[in-house]
Amino acid sequence: MKKEINELLEEMIAYSEDPDQDIKWNYLKKAIDLMGDKEGFYHFLTKLLNWLDPVLLKLSGLNSEKLELRGSEGIDYGSYISGMSNFFECCPELNQIFELKDEVIYFNSSLSNKEQEYIREFVDAKSKRKVTNFYIRPENDTLDK
Repeated sequence: MKKEINELLEEMIAYSEDPDQDIKWNYLKKAIDLMGDKEGFYHFLTKLLNWLDPVLLKLSGLNSEKLELRGSEGIDYGSYISGMSNFFECCPELNQIFELKDEVIYFNSSLSNKEQEYIREFVDAKSKRKVTNFYIRPENDTLDK
């Protein structure tokens, strides 16, 4: 896999885990500066990473072939799709991994199946997932009685 793709993925993962960490952003710098939190930068970045993560892909039931930008209830689709398009413009290196066509994101067609698999494995190995387990006690729980 290309060095630039590795470095971009490492930056994306690092930013998703702690956007305030004190490191020099290379590929993401322009998008961070131009978009910031106001424009949903973090949300768009994590949306892409979640689609690349094989564990989250299985849990969420997403399609591994494509990421459709329409589908979540309550979202202003026009501005959401425009925002994702702006993210790709502000960070053109994303186009080495992804292709944004209309309202759908695919892997870049120049990537082989083996490279796509490697990208997913890379994200799987490098990501720190935040998992929360909790128990909701039933109203008629008799254990305490």
